[in-house]
Amino acid sequence: MAFDWLQRLRRRFRASWLNSISGPLPEDLFRRLVNRERARSDRSRRPFSMVVVELFGINLASLRKVYGLVASCIRETDDIGWFGPEELGVLLPETERDGASQFSEKLRDVLDPAGCPATIRHYTYQPECDQPETCGQIACGGQCGNPQKHSSPVLLSNTLDENSDASSHPTAQELDQGLGRMFNAQIPWWKRGMDILGASAMLLILSPVLMAISVAIKLSSPGPVIFRQRRAGIGGRPFDFYKFRTMNLDAEHQKGELLHMNEASGPVFKMANDPRITPLGRLLRRSSLDELPQLWNVVKGEMSLVGPRPPTMDEIQKYQPWQRRRLELVGGLTCIWQVSGRSLIPFEEWMRMDLRYSRKVSLWNDLILLVRTLGAVLSRRGAR
Repeated sequence: MAFDWLQRLRRRFRASWLNSISGPLPEDLFRRLVNRERARSDRSRRPFSMVVVELFGINLASLRKVYGLVASCIRETDDIGWFGPEELGVLLPETERDGASQFSEKLRDVLDPAGCPATIRHYTYQPECDQPETCGQIACGGQCGNPQKHSSPVLLSNTLDENSDASSHPTAQELDQGLGRMFNAQIPWWKRGMDILGASAMLLILSPVLMAISVAIKLSSPGPVIFRQRRAGIGGRPFDFYKFRTMNLDAEHQKGELLHMNEASGPVFKMANDPRITPLGRLLRRSSLDELPQLWNVVKGEMSLVGPRPPTMDEIQKYQPWQRRRLELVGGLTCIWQVSGRSLIPFEEWMRMDLRYSRKVSLWNDLILLVRTLGAVLSRRGAR
């Protein structure tokens, strides 16, 4: 554990040192440029690409040499910045996958003879077509004649398997290694510190309550005390989401039979008198006590005390492009939606609330939301 901490500290120190070198844009500025280019791409329906040059134990003199060689290959509209520790990124506006591939080959032809060892990868962001029936015309920017290719924004990588479907959703690893790293919000140090201290303290203080609920669940109905479900974390990466079990054992299989009784808008399922919920489970849900095991998700770093609620993996497949941007924040126990009425709020307004929070992440706002959450829990407004 101590070794991992020292390794992270070393990488952060080296990244700070590299960011201070004149030439490549600092990572935070480069991140803003990539996000701005994505917004432009979503509006114009034109793709953009980025080429990543991964360096190996490079010193200052070699770095300046590599930067000069890369800079000699770019256009006036391109930008060079730090993509990560020892990784240079080249942002290529309005560049399709073939153009990114050609640029990568050009860099190899320049760097290899100069004796600069590097791994070169390229990624392309293809925005969604909002009018698939006119695919191949103006609405699609003339990118292709296949509407299926525009079912969702994708990150294409030259590291994908030759037999893989490049138009499918990227895997968690591809998101982590690709443009998703630039889209995902960086967790402020104060937020992670508050999560660890707050969640650990609450687990300790509430341990008698947690024990009592566990015993009550075990005695009231057959099945495990903790319900585990795969949810989408930051960047869409799946993790095990914990809750006290409030439903019978066959609840997941029964859901299909109840979909026609869904009372919520959007891809989520909400039902006021859900027959799958046990009597004790109904009490736990109304009081929000069923959410307490997620404090362990917070300690593990999979969630935060404040942030958008993590969706299920099947829900995100039905998201519209703008709704997927809530996945660029680490999920949380509470957010604006929880303190504003929860299940009483339409799905699209819920999504807008999460995006509104993403633009105003601060220590003060998080503290206010935590205080308001206490009032929302006591009032039970919108709890199901």
